[in-house]
Amino acid sequence: MGRSLYLATVGACTILQLWLPLGDLRVSARTWVRHFLARAVCMILIPILFYMAMFQLHFAILGSSGEETHS
Repeated sequence: MGRSLYLATVGACTILQLWLPLGDLRVSARTWVRHFLARAVCMILIPILFYMAMFQLHFAILGSSGEETHS
């Protein structure tokens, strides 16, 4: 329940932070796209890469553990 509430709060804040500059005529489209891409990289791409790296590390360690694995 806590994670869901956290993700909903972060998602709502991100959407709000992207929505407000979208209507501001002083903000160029290029600046808005940069903000969008920065958020996508920091909130989606980096966590996915970290998650995958931890699985790779886990399977590297798991493959060489235990008494039955004599390689």
